[in-house]
Amino acid sequence: MQQDYPPDETLIQKYQQLGDIGSLDLLFQRYLKKTYSFFLGQVNNRDDAADLAQDVFVKITRKINSGEQINSFQDYLFICCRHTFLDYLRQKKSAARFQSAATSDGENSVALVSFAKWANSEAAISIPEEELERAIEVCIASFASEKVRNILSDYVHGYSLKEIARRHDCPVGTAGSTWHRNKEGLLQCILKKLEGCEIKS
Repeated sequence: MQQDYPPDETLIQKYQQLGDIGSLDLLFQRYLKKTYSFFLGQVNNRDDAADLAQDVFVKITRKINSGEQINSFQDYLFICCRHTFLDYLRQKKSAARFQSAATSDGENSVALVSFAKWANSEAAISIPEEELERAIEVCIASFASEKVRNILSDYVHGYSLKEIARRHDCPVGTAGSTWHRNKEGLLQCILKKLEGCEIKS
């Protein structure tokens, strides 16, 4: 008797060995609703849940396309969901903007800029806000790719990953990975521009 519901691993093998797209579609449809429901329960936002579920299946597709063996698809799916959700939490907690406690001194506003959440550093810099803004703009402008410049600028100025993805017509994962790939270079550029400022720890 023909099996109506082939095991997950059989579907993966058929796709890897025969290029059977239908097998991959069937596999994903089998778990798409559960994956979406998992994220919806975590983030309580339909758009974010859909984006996170999409990111998971993109990652899984890359894994399968690499030819690597997946012994238990359900276990691997759980791991991907967990890692994707943790990345989402880190991105939300990361300081896209500099965390500042501004103090007013006449007409001059001075920001104590903390890099703790952004760069895993306890260093803080006391700097006039206008000077900080100029340094950020100059450093972002130094990146060669216009897309990277736009994403970094939006992220630094407080847009959420979801908003950035919509503004630049790219997946949320792309917006997040662009930020994480380039944030260290941006930070080092800014720190170099701000050399000589008062640094506290």
